[in-house]
Parts: sequence; structure tokens; C-alpha cells
Amino acid sequence: MVYAATGAPARVYRITPDGKATVIFEPKELQVQAIAPGKDGAIYAATSPDGKVYKITRAASKTPSAAGGAEFTADTFFDPKTKYIWDIEFDAEGRLYIATGDNGEIFRVNKNGQGAVFFKSDEAHIRALAFDPKGNLIAGSDGSGLVYRISPAGEGFVLYSAAKKEITALAVDSAGNIYAAGTGEKRARAASRHDYPWTAASGPAGPTGTG
Repeated sequence: MVYAATGAPARVYRITPDGKATVIFEPKELQVQAIAPGKDGAIYAATSPDGKVYKITRAASKTPSAAGGAEFTADTFFDPKTKYIWDIEFDAEGRLYIATGDNGEIFRVNKNGQGAVFFKSDEAHIRALAFDPKGNLIAGSDGSGLVYRISPAGEGFVLYSAAKKEITALAVDSAGNIYAAGTGEKRARAASRHDYPWTAASGPAGPTGTG
């Protein structure tokens, strides 16, 4: 089974192996920016702008619901009260991490829907998330094109500063190597604390990155 998210109009589709697509969620926000399956069998969908994270589950009955599909219903799981939600990822313990903007924050939300800011960056947006084999959260920013490694305790370290201003996607292989997609040209700016000569290879032994 494949679940796909779209924008303008915002929809989540459930696509069966034979190619049949059914709308299971139709929020009022402009777009569904990210989706992730939970270990509880639910689908979690993040909307933008001024969006929330919704939990989509099969309805107890087959009465059509606001979720858009006759067999599914949706409820608000967490509201970060931020302008944008860019990405969501679950850790091994089933906690949900939410990448947001305009304040460059990552929220961590427990299974019961209670959450708080887990990491605050100096960037306007955290655009992409992934986990490495050691359970560290890898995050990509928009502004300076930074790739962070964030420990389970919320301690962040800049692994890489890309030539592009925005990291739009991340992937981590089984060896811990990090692959990052970047876009946009950086503007000339005053020096900041991020302007030290970090490269993917100059940090501590472990994950490497590409820009």
C-alpha cells in the first residue's frame, strides 16, 4: 500500500497495489507537506501553512467522514502553532519529530500527543529530517544550507554547510553516510558562527554528507 500527499488542493491518497487511488484525508490547509506511517497503524499527515499534524485512522464504521474517505477518520494529533511544517519522522521509540519554520524549531511529540520544542536552530526553517543508525536526528536547514546532527538529548552539531542555501531532502544509509539534496543560491552576508571551516569529512568520525 502506498500513501501519497498533495497540495492545492491538499489531499492524502491511499493507493492499492492494483493502482486504485482513494482520497482518505482532505484538510482545509493549502497542502499536505509530509506524511509518515506510525507503528500503531495510523498515518500521520502534516499540513502547511498554519498547519497541524493529523492522525488518520480507519473509522469504526463506514460512514463518510471529514477525513475524505468512507473508511477513514482524522483528528488533530499535535499543533506546533508555527507557520510551516516541513517534515515529520518517527524515532525507534515511536516519538514523532516535526521540522518547522519560521522559527527553525524541531518538536518532539510523545505517543499521547504531548510535545515540546526539542531543538532550536538559528535558521529560519528546518526543512528535512532523517535518523542515523545510532539514533541521532539529522536535520537540514533553509538559510545557510546546514546539516545538523542532533543527539537524543537535543544537543546539536553542524556536520556540514552546503554550497546551496536550502537542504530539501536527506537520506542515511546503513553505514551512517548522509546524502543531502540542496537548492538555491546563498546570498552574501555578514560572518556568523556558522562560518567555520566545517566539511563533511572534518567533523567527528561517522556520518559524511554531500551538498
